[in-house]
Amino acid sequence: MPSASDLQQSWPIVKIVLEHLVPDADAGLSAALRCKNYSFAWLLLYSLKREKLEACGTLRHVEFSAFLDRKKMSILVAFLPPSIRSLRFFQNSLNEEIAKSLHGLQRTGGLSALKTVDFPPSEQNSAAARTLFACLPCSLESLKVPKGANITVDAWRVLEEKMEEGEMENLTDLSIHPDALEDTQAGGIALSLPSSLRSLDVSKPSFFGSAEAVQKKYVYLGQRLESAHLSGLEHLNLSFCNLTEVEAKSVFPYFPPSLASLDLSGSERLGGSAWEELRKRMADSTETGLNSLNVLHLSGCSLQKVEITFPQNPLTDSSVPASVASAITGDESTLKDVIDSLPPSLEVLDLSPPRQTTGRTFPPQSLKRLTDQFLDGTLPLQELVLMGNFFFNDYSLSYENAVSLLPSLPSSLKKLSVSFSVSSLGYSDIGEWSDPTRLTESFGVRPLGGSLEKLSLRSVVGTCASVLFPRLSATLQSLSFTVPMSAQGVPGGSLDPEGWTALAERFRRGDMTRFSEMEADVWSIDPESASILFSALPTSLKKLRIDCDPFMSVQYWSAFAERFKTRGFDRFRELVIKGVSRRFEVGMADLMQELPGSLEKLHLLDTSLQTKSWQNLVKKLEGGGLGRLRSLWLDCPFFGVGSTNNRPSTEEIAKAIFSLLPASLESLHLSQTQVSLSGWEALGLKMQSGGLVGLKELQVSEDGPFAEEELNVFVPFLPRSLETLSLSNTGKPLPRSALTPLIDQIKNGEFPDLRKLSLQLCKENSEGSGPFSRSLFFGLKDFEF
Repeated sequence: MPSASDLQQSWPIVKIVLEHLVPDADAGLSAALRCKNYSFAWLLLYSLKREKLEACGTLRHVEFSAFLDRKKMSILVAFLPPSIRSLRFFQNSLNEEIAKSLHGLQRTGGLSALKTVDFPPSEQNSAAARTLFACLPCSLESLKVPKGANITVDAWRVLEEKMEEGEMENLTDLSIHPDALEDTQAGGIALSLPSSLRSLDVSKPSFFGSAEAVQKKYVYLGQRLESAHLSGLEHLNLSFCNLTEVEAKSVFPYFPPSLASLDLSGSERLGGSAWEELRKRMADSTETGLNSLNVLHLSGCSLQKVEITFPQNPLTDSSVPASVASAITGDESTLKDVIDSLPPSLEVLDLSPPRQTTGRTFPPQSLKRLTDQFLDGTLPLQELVLMGNFFFNDYSLSYENAVSLLPSLPSSLKKLSVSFSVSSLGYSDIGEWSDPTRLTESFGVRPLGGSLEKLSLRSVVGTCASVLFPRLSATLQSLSFTVPMSAQGVPGGSLDPEGWTALAERFRRGDMTRFSEMEADVWSIDPESASILFSALPTSLKKLRIDCDPFMSVQYWSAFAERFKTRGFDRFRELVIKGVSRRFEVGMADLMQELPGSLEKLHLLDTSLQTKSWQNLVKKLEGGGLGRLRSLWLDCPFFGVGSTNNRPSTEEIAKAIFSLLPASLESLHLSQTQVSLSGWEALGLKMQSGGLVGLKELQVSEDGPFAEEELNVFVPFLPRSLETLSLSNTGKPLPRSALTPLIDQIKNGEFPDLRKLSLQLCKENSEGSGPFSRSLFFGLKDFEF
């Protein structure tokens, strides 16, 4: 590095050069560190600290990676300008020398503008943690301590003392992963939370320690809330903390009136008295009530006493109705009371039920209370969620529910997620849905929701679709729906042709100008309905996902291919197809041939194509027709394998696809594949020639063992732009000798952007990886192994 006297003499020239070369200080320092050009990094920092460089702007953000020389970084830290606002540490990038340099900088006021610190997920940083906590300035607004930051009690004590002494008076956002906090220190942290706090994330089980100690820690949090020290708290995340009745009653009565967002998802153990405390706070219309609450997540909360029962043999007894598959015991008073007390300020309400609740209809009295508030205009929600992430934790809307709720939805609603009648096994229960008369009459001429932008419908059954689809709002942007298999195994599933026709006719009306995303999960669709639906897809569509059962897949794709030929269908970006079987892929060859040039994402999941379809995809790539493709996922059994008695060879297909991959590609996923040596050679040659210099993500999961020679032909040429790399196979571990050079390259920092690495170096379900231990991957920013 040059001396200060040398710089003094040549400063005018240095200034001109820097202002010419570095138009942005943040980007300039990041580029210098990525290239490990510590001299230029020091020159830039020294110059920024010495004199403001107008053309370079202000240095605000610094990221620390363990690929960097930590001794040199500790020197550079001493020259950070006082404009620094954000420090982010990645895996094992913090040591005591760097922390001490930061502490020295803080003593001279060099961190006076610091607002955000992201702590590193590291296993050996306790000494550095004490020093880093000690140098956190009063200006700090956000502190995040992630999983893996195993900080000892004495280090937490430093942070606790700083908060107790008022040295964190500007801290507004605190997020601590449970794994990072010692049981014995959690209570002290809770009692020391600063009054400036606006957002507190203590989600996940056991945040406050072991089951034996957890109750006392929630008492401490309640005491801090009760003392009004957190009177400005706006966002509180207690999701999946598994609160008990006693623990909840220690906290709920003291929620501050400023609270705008509350997440209690996963609170399955709470009883009626705890919910009564929350109900009182929401029902209180005085200045002490929760009158500012905008977002309430009660997903997975037990608001009813439930007992699930199942028929003797549901797989063979298809005549068993859904009402027999589950039964509710007790009453719905708790849920009803919570709904009654919802404040008018509420905009987002999530009432998706606990696990294993399929077959239960939404409690009728509670639904009536919700409907009454919509009709009265006292609950102008913008988002309503009544279904879980999977079909086996859903509240189902019965026919009576739908007649009551759907026409009464507030005009303010923008997002709606609901599920219709299904049994405990996910089969449709058509029954009363076969006659749409009352539902049609209840709507009159009103649309569904008025200003809906996103609609998710699960288990669309019977003629429900023929009523709802024509009433889709003109403001709709995204539609997601599932059509379950009927209990009787009807080939058309549980949605009749009129339903599909209704959706197609709604598209043809042409007034849904903002409609851009559709996701359809169907067990089956008859050829005529498929043709009607696909030919009507609006040209505004950008993303489409179709999920089919592999044995009753969508059989006719030709109409879809014809639609792609339509003039103006050039905004389409993403196509995801799942579950297509080689036996039922008629028309898929036409679809591959007509894929639009605007396509950026093509995912074929759990899908087997015939040779003609693959050949048309190759032709599309060969002609440059997919020059914008950024993400390709081939989850295709037998892809890349030679010919067998039952299957034609796709070996040449794999070679052709790999050799024709466009330079725009950023993500490549291969799973369930059986690529041969020649295929991997083609991929390696593509990489070696610089054809995939922008590739950021490569994930390969071979169906069968990787041979050493297969790895040797492409692993040495992996592009240095990779951020995610995953290599695995079924059976024995990957050959370590073929991966040794890769390990060395990672250790030497030749993959500067690599954040996630997964290598199957040991047998499945076994522990340890011999000499390839976790410590060798200290350079990864977000380590997964």
